[in-house]
Amino acid sequence: MMLSRAKPAVGGAPPQGDKRKKKGKKVPQLEELLAQRDFTGAIALLEFKRHVGEQDEDTDLWIGYCAFYLGDYKRALEMHM
Repeated sequence: MMLSRAKPAVGGAPPQGDKRKKKGKKVPQLEELLAQRDFTGAIALLEFKRHVGEQDEDTDLWIGYCAFYLGDYKRALEMHM
């Protein structure tokens, strides 16, 4: 079979469906992550909020809670002190 050199085998531009749009994305809430038992995601969200300065008074306690359920008992103990 002979390949044509007039048309490239791979396209230069990605299809329109592959572009990521921010319209449909939303940041999950802590309650949603805890309900799904996504403790890693919950810790990531809480640490991000702490880094940005949006932390609540309970942030360290929630990080300790999530760390406990992930098996990181040392971190959980440090967060509750």
